Amino acid sequence: MVAEYGVSLETVLTAGDALSSIVGSAELHIEQGPLLEARGRRLAALHGILGVQRRLVRLKGQAAHAGATPIPLRRDPTLAAARMAIEVRQLGLDNDAFTTVGVWRVHPSVPTAVNGRTEFSVDMRHLDKAVLNKLVAGLEELVHRIAAEERVEAEIDVLWSIDPITFHPDLVEFASNIVEARSGVREVMPSGPMHDSAEMARSGVPTVMMFVPSIGGLSHTHIEDTAEADLELGIAAFDDLVRQMLPWAEARVG
Repeated sequence: MVAEYGVSLETVLTAGDALSSIVGSAELHIEQGPLLEARGRRLAALHGILGVQRRLVRLKGQAAHAGATPIPLRRDPTLAAARMAIEVRQLGLDNDAFTTVGVWRVHPSVPTAVNGRTEFSVDMRHLDKAVLNKLVAGLEELVHRIAAEERVEAEIDVLWSIDPITFHPDLVEFASNIVEARSGVREVMPSGPMHDSAEMARSGVPTVMMFVPSIGGLSHTHIEDTAEADLELGIAAFDDLVRQMLPWAEARVG
């Protein structure tokens, strides 16, 4: 089926060779968050993308009857996880970072039992790799400390990680100037979500992005939207950016 679209599985492993001919990359995207709208901004240039450290915390206690086991005698992994989740939030606040408990699973998950197992994911994001490392260390400390206090076993698995990404300074300057010219305000920010531009930049291609605001800061929901006027402004600014990048790219090739 993929052959019908001009894709050859035999050349997949060498497809990256085509990147050597790419001089620059630009991407226009919705913000997917609330910052631009909260600041009253209609357009932004991006200087990079936050790094991510993602973990899965597994806790094992002892399943027990909810009516027969007094609270002080329980080894409740869900209670331990709840305490950890609160501290994960504070860890993010203390480090001006994004920390999120996403996945949450319990077993046996019945009304009449203390759970025997609980697991949850933690997503941590920051533009500074040193801060990311601090977040990881902080997570490990709080998980093992609370696990010991609640008398449960704890394991932390690495789900995924990516270092912070910095966009090309020339292109960031181009985009910043255009944002200021088009919107009247020089708004420069990083992206929290990952984008195609992350992989382009990691591959060594000079890269930059622009954002337009998301209404209500909402994304990954059926009600996500962006005002038509903001889309038009973003497209016009992106056209300016591409036109400015063309002579820059020609000079690099020449």
